[in-house]
Amino acid sequence: MGAVLRRLVEIALLRAGPQSLPASHTLMAGCVLAYVAVGLAVLGARMGPARALAEGVLDAAMLAAFAWGLLRLRGWPNRFLQTYTALTGTGALLGLLAWAPMAAAWRAEQLGGEAPLAVGLGLLGLVAWTLLVIGHILRHALEMPLPATTAMALAYVLFSWWVLALVFPQ
Repeated sequence: MGAVLRRLVEIALLRAGPQSLPASHTLMAGCVLAYVAVGLAVLGARMGPARALAEGVLDAAMLAAFAWGLLRLRGWPNRFLQTYTALTGTGALLGLLAWAPMAAAWRAEQLGGEAPLAVGLGLLGLVAWTLLVIGHILRHALEMPLPATTAMALAYVLFSWWVLALVFPQ
């Protein structure tokens, strides 16, 4: 497992692609579970565990459909296993990094104030890095230029936020 974690970190640092992961249903399932669990841990305190779990499951399903659809369009559905594993595995890692600044922002909100600028900038940086990591994974999986796949990542993230807001209104 240590080797897989190192590989996911390398992907998140843009040093390796999804093809460097083993094509394993078990590994994919573990990464999906980690992805949903991190979402539950990060969002559970703010919105309650049931809603956080439901959002996490829907988010993971939308990410699977997004990856599958793009790979199918390019004619490489056989790359799904490694691509989705990389997306969920790095998503779980980046979600862990977001935990502390998100908790600080929510704490400030509960106290009636605003989060410090450093917290907001940190979260913005993590969102930008997440988009770049998704774009990087898609670049390898789809064999397309990084600007195009990063634009796809941005479109997907905006779409998924919109769907989650529709399904789970505040």
